[in-house]
Parts: sequence; structure tokens; C-alpha cells
Amino acid sequence: MGRPEEEFEVSLLTKLGTVALIISALCQLIGFASSHWIQSVSAEYGVVEYSGLWEKCDDLSIGYHEYQCAGFVWEDFQVSHWFRTIQTMESMGFVGLLATIVFIGMYMFPTPLQGKKGAKRLIIILCILCGVLITVSCIVFASLKNTLRARHMPSSTTELSWSFALSLLGGLGSIATSFLVCFG
Repeated sequence: MGRPEEEFEVSLLTKLGTVALIISALCQLIGFASSHWIQSVSAEYGVVEYSGLWEKCDDLSIGYHEYQCAGFVWEDFQVSHWFRTIQTMESMGFVGLLATIVFIGMYMFPTPLQGKKGAKRLIIILCILCGVLITVSCIVFASLKNTLRARHMPSSTTELSWSFALSLLGGLGSIATSFLVCFG
């Protein structure tokens, strides 16, 4: 005869961490999938091209903002390697965030993992790992952004855009979630 099971109660910080994790995953999803990580800007014509992780959009009639988008085809092999690494790290971070959402759900609701310390540790580790992957890939992308400048306009400059900011916010939010769950 075993002892009766105690009721597990989810702390407020863990609930807040769950909300923060879901918001972080949504920010990461939008930033990850959209094509506005960086834009090339000319003083004369404004935005002449913009790109994300998966496609690049060029202003066909420079100055009239008629953009045509296409998937990436890189001629420069050096750019290709670092860019593929960023795509891989962002993908792994996003999939990890999805897995973490599943685990935090299993930790909070009646499942065999409900309230287990091992599950809580796994959630904390996954949040930190995903946050580091996403944040480091954003830092590398920002440091190499000038290699993505519009090649046909040498005087253009590159600026980070809203998709990049959302992805970075998703990574930092994942790290913040780890603290909320840890102290919850």
C-alpha cells in the first residue's frame, strides 16, 4: 500500500514562464519565416532589396518599390557557409522551442511527467540551449550583415529589420523563461 499522491500545484512563475515561452516561440516563428531580416538602403532610392533566412526580394524598377522575391542562390561560397550555419542554428532553436512547449505542458498537466524535477531540469536546459542557439545566430548575422549588401549598388548600406528583432526577442525570451521556470 503506497501513500496517497499529493496534488501538484503549478507555481505562478512557472505559469508566467509558460506564457513567456509561447510568446517567445511566436516571435521566433514570425522572425524565422519572414523575409525582413535585413534591408539594403540607398540614399537615392530608399530600400532596394530586403531578405530573410529563406528568400531575397529585389526592387526590379529601382526606386518604385516593385519587389520580386526568390529563394536564395548564393554565388559566393564564403557567404553561403556562414549563412547556412545561421539557418541551421535558427531551425534547431525553433524546433527546440516547440519541444520545450510540449515538455512544459507535460510538466504542468496530468501526465507521468507532471511535477517531476527531471522534467523541470530538462525544460530549463532546453530553454537555455534554444535561447543561446538563436541569440548567437543573431549576433553572427548582425556582425556579417554587410556581406548581404546590394551588390549592384556599392553605395548602399545594410540595416537590420523587424524580422531580425523578433527572432532575437524569441531567443532572449527563451533564456528569460529558463529563469522563470527555475525559480518557479
